[in-house]
Formats: sequence, structure tokens, C-alpha cells
Amino acid sequence: MGLKGWIAWHAVAKKIDLDALLSTTLATYEMLLEKEGDAEKATRAFWNIGRKAGARMLAKYAEHVGKHAVEFYEFAKTYNFAYYFYTGKTYDKITIIPEEKKIVYEDYNCPLCRGVLAPKEIRDKVRICITVDGIYTEVCKLRGFNAESWETKCRAAGDECCRHELRLID
Repeated sequence: MGLKGWIAWHAVAKKIDLDALLSTTLATYEMLLEKEGDAEKATRAFWNIGRKAGARMLAKYAEHVGKHAVEFYEFAKTYNFAYYFYTGKTYDKITIIPEEKKIVYEDYNCPLCRGVLAPKEIRDKVRICITVDGIYTEVCKLRGFNAESWETKCRAAGDECCRHELRLID
């Protein structure tokens, strides 16, 4: 990050309280789980919440996103910056796989589900950070890209990292 970016992050950018966000995230997921009665349905509903958030975020940052994500694979940098902007950290690993038309983001110390481990009976279905994927999906669609993002691994499910796969659909 350059000097302008550092100054913007530390002096200008509005911050969120990650503990408050995590508490809200978990409470929302728990309510969806109670309502839906199924972890997969709750995860899908949470993804849709992310899509609605993505539409709101794009409305606010459309000019910035439009300048930095003209081509699909530029979302690798754009979403890494956005992740940093909102969470205070970048992804640990980003892989562009052109032959599969996808970008893979991995975070081994995800601030969105840090310290959370789902109960064993639903662990394989839990994706606490799925709202990120809803946001990525919606912003891509609103920018004219037919793409979807899904969390394929989650630390809250016992995986070694939270892994988000953004795939361009034909």
C-alpha cells in the first residue's frame, strides 16, 4: 500500500467494529438457522443478504469499482482492496485460474469468523462468511459480469481457511 492508501486507511476511512460485526453475523446466521431449520438453506439465505448488501455497497462505491474492475480478473485486486478496507487485512492468497474462469481468495485468519466453530452436526454445511460471496456476486452482476461467488471452505466449519471462489459463468 502506498502512502496515500495508508493515510486514507488510517485517517479517512470509516471503520467497523469487527467484534460487533461478528456478533451480528453470528446472531443473523443463528436466526436464519432457526427459521430455515437447515444449515444449507440458512447459508443460501445469508448469501442473499450479502447480495442485498452488495447492491447497496456498489451504489456507494460505483465510481471506484468501475475504475478498478473493468475486466473480470481485475476483481482479484479490487475485492482484495475492499476486503482490506472493511476488515483491516488482505487475503492471504489469491489465485487466478483462467482455464476455470475463476478467482480464488483464501484467508487463513478470517476476521469474520475468528474463534467460531460450528456444532459438529452442521459443521460441513456452515459457511459463516457467505455474505462476502453474496456481495461479490451482486457487484459483479451489477457491473455487467455473469459471475457467482461461493464460499467453499470456512474456518467455522473446521477448514484450514475461508475460501471464496468467484467464477465467471458463460
